Amino acid sequence: MTVRELLALLRDADPENIVLFLDDYADLDDSDEVRDVIAPADAWTYESGRCGGREYSVRYPGPFEQRDESYTNVTHTAQRVILLVNGPTNHRRRNLPECTLR
Repeated sequence: MTVRELLALLRDADPENIVLFLDDYADLDDSDEVRDVIAPADAWTYESGRCGGREYSVRYPGPFEQRDESYTNVTHTAQRVILLVNGPTNHRRRNLPECTLR
């Protein structure tokens, strides 16, 4: 989802609503309140391919990390990302550069 798509979905939302984050397949009571938004200054890598006969996709900060021979059909691109977080993160612990959102 892009920021443009997110803003369009939220266009008519009450601005006083609480924003929650819910992981895939989590029970509804496992939701967490979004407490911060991080805009990393550097692009992340989006990587997809096959490993052990199964499709995979992953995003991570920094440049592409070469995989061993068990990974096939690997493609990768640089993407700008926004992180919605519910508490302290490794992004801030590692002092990675951020864009100013406010």
